[in-house]
Amino acid sequence: MVDGGAIQRTPSCSDPLVHQHADYLSLSAEPEHRRAAYRALVMGHVGQMELDAIRAHLQRQHAYGTDRFRKMIERKPGRRAGPAKIGRPRKAGRAHRVERAL
Repeated sequence: MVDGGAIQRTPSCSDPLVHQHADYLSLSAEPEHRRAAYRALVMGHVGQMELDAIRAHLQRQHAYGTDRFRKMIERKPGRRAGPAKIGRPRKAGRAHRVERAL
C-alpha cells in the first residue's frame, strides 16, 4: 500500500528517495523502540548467509537484490548500484589466438 499517506519523509535523511513506510512507523511511536522492534522482526527471518551478503553489499555500497532491482535503482540516481567488471576489457584478437593455440 503506497498511497499519499502510506509513506513519510525520513526527518534525519535529506535523500528524496528515502521514506519511512506506514507499517514501519506503526511499530512504535518512539523512534528507538521502533528501531528495536524492526530489528527483532528482521533478525527473526534472516539467516547468517543472507546477513553476510547484506553486510558485504553495504560495505561495498552496492544495492542488495536481483539484477532487475539493481537496474531499476541505477536509473534513478544515474550511477552504478552493483559491482563493476574487474580487469581491463579483452582485446578483440586475443580470443582467436587462444583458440588456435589449443
